[in-house]
Amino acid sequence: MNRLARRYPSPSLVVSFTALIVSLGGAGYSATGGNFILGVSNTATNRTTLSADINDRTLRLSNLSTGSNATALALNVASGHAPFAVNSTTRIPNLNADKLDGLDSTQFPNKVVIPFTVAAGANTAPIALPANRPVFVMGVTFIGSYGVGQVTLLRAPGVFLKWTGLESWAPFANSSITSGESSATGDHIVYLDNVREVDIEVNSADTIRVHNDSSQPRTGNVTLIW
Repeated sequence: MNRLARRYPSPSLVVSFTALIVSLGGAGYSATGGNFILGVSNTATNRTTLSADINDRTLRLSNLSTGSNATALALNVASGHAPFAVNSTTRIPNLNADKLDGLDSTQFPNKVVIPFTVAAGANTAPIALPANRPVFVMGVTFIGSYGVGQVTLLRAPGVFLKWTGLESWAPFANSSITSGESSATGDHIVYLDNVREVDIEVNSADTIRVHNDSSQPRTGNVTLIW
């Protein structure tokens, strides 16, 4: 009587059945060095790297669902850790933050600090101003004669500069209000020193400058905030 030969399943068949059971059961698949299985959770104990020397994207993720929770990528990290790292400072098109701490970018001020050292009787280079916006201008001198002056200034492009502010204190002449409207080169705007020899002047209808009317060089800075 012939006996039927006993057969055992091949190793490849066992692996296939195991993968099928895991995928149907929805359980996580964990094996460093194993295959990445779609549709289930995969874990690893070492870093996974994908490299490609191609003139295209190395990896592309698409999710065209219109559901409210649909997204192409989710990154989860522990509290206090960055969700990803990059090695480039190049700006990424369309990757723009709409707000920072709940504030729109237009709500953050711009600031420019301009140091100066002006020879006796000389002027600084013209200082440009943004158009049709209030500009807070603060100026100080700290070599020669200390002082501070400040104005809120408005530039009407090509027409005039308009300002209101406070002159630096001077002996026997306390701080006083300064205000005006001009496009004439050299017109006084605000003094920056206590002896009232260094001031911010109109340079043109669109620019200002620092003028030193003393007999010695003067040093300080002008800060613009808008």
